[in-house]
Amino acid sequence: MKNNRTIKRLLCAALALVLMAALLPAVSPSAKAVPYAEAGTYYIRSKLGTYLDLKGSNTACGNNVWAYAGNGSNAQRWVLVDAGGGWFFIKNLLGNCYLDVQNGYRYSGNNVWSYTGNRTDAQRWRFDRVGDYYCIVSAYGYYLDVAGGSRASGTNVQIYDRNGSDAQKWSLISCSSNPPTNREYYLKSVSTGNWMTVEGNRQDIGSNVRVSKYANLQGQRWKLVDAGGGWYYIKSSLGNLYLDVSGARMICGGNVVGWSLHGGANQRWKLVYAGNGCYYIKSALADYYLIEYNSNVCIWKDTGDARELWQFGVK
Repeated sequence: MKNNRTIKRLLCAALALVLMAALLPAVSPSAKAVPYAEAGTYYIRSKLGTYLDLKGSNTACGNNVWAYAGNGSNAQRWVLVDAGGGWFFIKNLLGNCYLDVQNGYRYSGNNVWSYTGNRTDAQRWRFDRVGDYYCIVSAYGYYLDVAGGSRASGTNVQIYDRNGSDAQKWSLISCSSNPPTNREYYLKSVSTGNWMTVEGNRQDIGSNVRVSKYANLQGQRWKLVDAGGGWYYIKSSLGNLYLDVSGARMICGGNVVGWSLHGGANQRWKLVYAGNGCYYIKSALADYYLIEYNSNVCIWKDTGDARELWQFGVK
């Protein structure tokens, strides 16, 4: 009887180990990335407010990478290059400089620098979405991290054990002056951090458009449609709904709704790049801009404040 109990205990322990192994996160480069992180050129912004930056715009192999105040320079523009299996190489726009784990050393706290592309695991990264942000995970299993959680411009960037802090949360912000028209975007209000949303996630003509917290809704995804002459229609992922100034009313506070496409001036928009991945969205109705006002989306004469600024995010 005693031997039988011992055997049972050993079997239970072995089963527990098997279950634990099945539940552990995989760190193999074949792991699948989160949907919507895709090849393109982006600013990579920390939740702490600073941007991933090639120090001093120096393209020399081994130059450091740090977190720096947004300045719109090419040193802060990064190209996601598909590495297969849901992984990416992260290349700086300035040259053949890739985000790289220094010397390939695998330990928490190791530095991150730029290095000539070599397609090794030291240069492979995965984007795991956490709420409104990404964790950027090295193929080594560590997380891209702003050292010490500091908000100061010029803080070092490293790989580190996962800790769930803001130092490990990042946003991808499209930095092209002419965003591609072949993908969907989330439109984020710079003033509040909320996302443009078709109210109630409804497909009805005339549905109101407002801002709300990110909720992975179809009514929060938008596509740019070329309207010619540098103008765009902004189409909801819900269907035949386009951003439309209701009644073409040229007044401050003119409401914006979703409406079927008719091609009028109240449905045409021009993107004016403001730097740091931000855009003004100008209506073809004279000098009015898309704005967030008391959680609603409407048009307003140029105010020059952050309520007019929007970011094209890719989730």
